Amino acid sequence: MMCTTGCARRSLISLWLALTVSAMPVALQAKIYTCEDETGHIILRDIPCKRGELVRQQEITPQAPPAARAPEQKAQPKYRQKLTEPLVRELAQNVDSAFTRRDIKQLLSLLAVDAVFELEYRLPDGVQVIRYSLEEYTARLREGFKLSDYVYQRDRSDILLSPGEEHAEIVASARQSFWFQSQWLPGATRSRWSVEMREGRPQITLLRAVVTPP
Repeated sequence: MMCTTGCARRSLISLWLALTVSAMPVALQAKIYTCEDETGHIILRDIPCKRGELVRQQEITPQAPPAARAPEQKAQPKYRQKLTEPLVRELAQNVDSAFTRRDIKQLLSLLAVDAVFELEYRLPDGVQVIRYSLEEYTARLREGFKLSDYVYQRDRSDILLSPGEEHAEIVASARQSFWFQSQWLPGATRSRWSVEMREGRPQITLLRAVVTPP
């Protein structure tokens, strides 16, 4: 019997579906089992191997795509705390308090461990510059604080902040006793205290002072 136009169309559709299914990847079709019978003949089945057949490999099942790897987050730079005028002014007041009360412990808490101290003495016979480490400067102050006539009185101070607010200076003038030529002498001094943020708080890293003994 001759196939009508509708019949021919259905035949073409069936052929197209068959070709499409046969061209699909194995992973997208039914599970496949590789079996070996008693004679060593390899048989591919879409059902589990029969009793007495040897399973040659594991069944092929669709593989889930690997999980997308989360993008690595770049380490955020640590925020560097900056100096402010209130912080530096509070430091200056604490320095005054330590000198006035002759409190070495309080003073050491305000000084960086690598702080340097440069004192320039203006004398009638010339200028002498003496440089102290923190240990040497502290030892001199300990001796001076023990004197009954030790003098310290600040006259004025100004705060100077660097443009980036990472450094500051305390510019001050005071009357203070200083160790010079094996004795303590009162004198007028003009000083510049350099300040940096260390361990989350402002600390003094450098003192430069000009001393004029009487």
